[in-house]
Amino acid sequence: QIFDQGLEKWGLEKVFYELEMPYVFVLTDMELAGVLINREKLEEFYGEAPDKLKALEQRIFACRPGGEEFNIGSQPQLNQVLFKELGIKPLGEKGKSGYYSTKEEYMEVWANKHEICKLILDYRKLDKLIGTYLTGLSKRIDPDGRIRSNFKRFISTGRLSSSRPNLQNIPRPENDLFGLRSLFIAPEGKTLIVADYSQIELRILAHFSRDPKLMEAYMKGEDIHAATAKALFDLPEPVSEVKEKHGELRSIAKNYNFAMVYEAGVKKLAAMTGTTESRAKQLREKYFDRFPGIERYQQWMHYRAERDGYVKTLVGRYRHLSAAQLPGKTKKENALKHGAFRQSSNTPIQGSAADVISIAMRNINRRLKDEGYSRDEAQIVLQVHDELILEVVEEAAQEVAKLVKSEMENAVKLRVPLVADV
Repeated sequence: QIFDQGLEKWGLEKVFYELEMPYVFVLTDMELAGVLINREKLEEFYGEAPDKLKALEQRIFACRPGGEEFNIGSQPQLNQVLFKELGIKPLGEKGKSGYYSTKEEYMEVWANKHEICKLILDYRKLDKLIGTYLTGLSKRIDPDGRIRSNFKRFISTGRLSSSRPNLQNIPRPENDLFGLRSLFIAPEGKTLIVADYSQIELRILAHFSRDPKLMEAYMKGEDIHAATAKALFDLPEPVSEVKEKHGELRSIAKNYNFAMVYEAGVKKLAAMTGTTESRAKQLREKYFDRFPGIERYQQWMHYRAERDGYVKTLVGRYRHLSAAQLPGKTKKENALKHGAFRQSSNTPIQGSAADVISIAMRNINRRLKDEGYSRDEAQIVLQVHDELILEVVEEAAQEVAKLVKSEMENAVKLRVPLVADV
């Protein structure tokens, strides 16, 4: 009775009864099914990983003037090599320990210009994979050769998370430096179907912002980053030729597109694109000039968060942001307020992406049952952010792939088309 009143008061009955409760059964099926692991390949990979780590170490040392070895995990030694010897400009302030941060977010920025930073990122990823991921997988394989993860629904953005072990660490194909995806297999007589939403967050940004240029590019099925590059750099070529002729400018445009989802500041934009802060500021102003709907959307969400203390996703889930209502008189209050403002424009995008894939999963589950497929014949076994993995009997794979694509692309009606690659 207590929760019924709350659901009614906040207008959440539909979300609860029509999405969240049916979704519980999707997650239950996924947790019970698990995913099959190639045990032999895992052991082989585990055996090779230390040599791969050693090879990366040697490449990192070779980037240091003089080529001397150092402790890659030591913050003082890393500060010495990166900022003093190689002259990389630090980001952020010095911490209490007296050293600058070398967190992943910053390393990714420096990696554009400095190979050592890219190699250190790869080293950290592999070290983490060996220490937690590969060891975690090895320990958690059930007698039937499958791994069963725990899925958590309720984190602040609404994204699904996975633990014990975390199966959402699997990198996308383009970032799979270590062949991790090949560990996940289907049993004999079955195949895996992988379905991935194309740029769902940018499509949701187009939907919410109603920006004419952004919407037009998606309605025409154009390469959105090429279209942005054309608008941002006044390129004379048609959008279809931009990627081939102006690849570097398209990369800068791609960074700006995704940075707008997270409201990145001028410093971050400059570091991401390898330009000066004044150039980054100039480009950001031009971006908003070319795509004015995006700036209006951000300002509107800041206003809503300050007025109401919360923002909502596509289906009406709430994220409370009380810090947006702080007066902002002190430095700390101001930082918290602006952090809440960034979350206010990002949450409806990230949270709505979570809504969309949840709806798609619920609908796919229902369709599979309606079409007469048993769980043994076709079912969702994993969700990794914007991507679904299904295990399907080979003879039904083509039909199920069509069904999955259709349900993902028709999960909700946006102002621009949803596209799923299967």
